Amino acid sequence: MRLDHCLEWMNDPAHRGFNDVESYAPKFRQCMTRALTLIRNFFVSSIREVATEVTEKMKKRQMNDTAQYAKFRINAPLLRDIVDEIEKRCDHEEYALDFR
Repeated sequence: MRLDHCLEWMNDPAHRGFNDVESYAPKFRQCMTRALTLIRNFFVSSIREVATEVTEKMKKRQMNDTAQYAKFRINAPLLRDIVDEIEKRCDHEEYALDFR
């Protein structure tokens, strides 16, 4: 991701002498946070959409267990890639979850 590269460049001590590096680094972090929020929202809405569809069809008895599984399995590769992108950035302090 291009933002990752920009953040690495900004945080490199060799580049601290450039004008406005200190002000741009937080702006790039903010862009990263916004991008990850959009990715997270897409992930959550995708899961909810499938869950709602499955629930409605189960109420009408139009779907068995195998079909339920298949419905979630169709989106799995895309969602797996999305989760991978989020997990890559979990080491950044603003994205880490506090489980205390």
